[in-house]
Amino acid sequence: MPPQTERALPDLTQVYARIAKLRGVVIRAEMVRPSSVPMEFKIAPTGFFYAKYPTSEMYISRDEQVTWMPAKKEFSRGKPEDGNPLPAGFEILWPKGALLRAKAATRQASFAGKPALELPCKAAMGHDVLLYIHPESLLPLGSIATAQGTEYELRYLSVEERPLTARDLTFIAPRDAKVFSSPPDLSKRIRVGTKLPAFTGTDFTGRSIDSRQVSKRHRGLLLNFWFSACTGCIQEMPLLAKLAAPLQAQKIGILGVNPIDTSRDAKRTSTTYGLRYATLVGTGARKLAEAVGITTYPVTVLVNAQGLVVEVILGFDEQRLQKALKVLGYRSR
Repeated sequence: MPPQTERALPDLTQVYARIAKLRGVVIRAEMVRPSSVPMEFKIAPTGFFYAKYPTSEMYISRDEQVTWMPAKKEFSRGKPEDGNPLPAGFEILWPKGALLRAKAATRQASFAGKPALELPCKAAMGHDVLLYIHPESLLPLGSIATAQGTEYELRYLSVEERPLTARDLTFIAPRDAKVFSSPPDLSKRIRVGTKLPAFTGTDFTGRSIDSRQVSKRHRGLLLNFWFSACTGCIQEMPLLAKLAAPLQAQKIGILGVNPIDTSRDAKRTSTTYGLRYATLVGTGARKLAEAVGITTYPVTVLVNAQGLVVEVILGFDEQRLQKALKVLGYRSR
């Protein structure tokens, strides 16, 4: 008998051919590196895309991009950004959108603990992407993108084929919605080396908080911006709860900042997860979040004795947090 030859593994062209047959798709996803962020995507192949993040939702077409903030009931309209907005592996569903380019042959691998096929690719923006697909269905399982030395791992927890139309993915403003009073001022976004603005306000018990008094009592400060419906925020709470007492024993303050929840909700979540430190809420929290340009959650800011920011961590990243705490003089025991 002639020797049997191994079946060639599918390439990117075959994957895109499979995806192109979809009449719509709903994706439940999670960014797991460098931070934990839950997401949801809906794609109609006629050029309509919906993306849901912890605090905002995006409705994108070829002509318009709408940003909707459910908690504030505010929205903005503008021109869509250049490029293909769709998540890795689904780019072919965006009309005339830029696609990934294969860099090397497909190889067998594993992704999120499951068998997968790995396709080394190059994105239109120039960064490397490892696309992972299901060996049988050829549907994407997720990707690992590397940009400027940082790896971004996105996992597709579920991929559901569902016919979708423009009507399904077009934003319709609720009656009580209003246009953004002002767009986010990215020039305010806090950065390493900048001075933390002074702030005042109250915690969920009504106790006054003044940053000047906090600074006098501590040689450093950890600020954690969070809200109850944020999955990434909840994931990092056990670590913050564990760190609170050792930090305070070494005169490093820890303060939560919740500009979204009511005092009652913030208190309930803090109690549930054992956060034995104050959380700034209400007007004071909203003013501070606006002053430093917080637009995503969670965000952790570490400040030294001089009031200068030494680290800004977007999402949950325990290694970066532990490293930054050492800069403030914290010693784990």
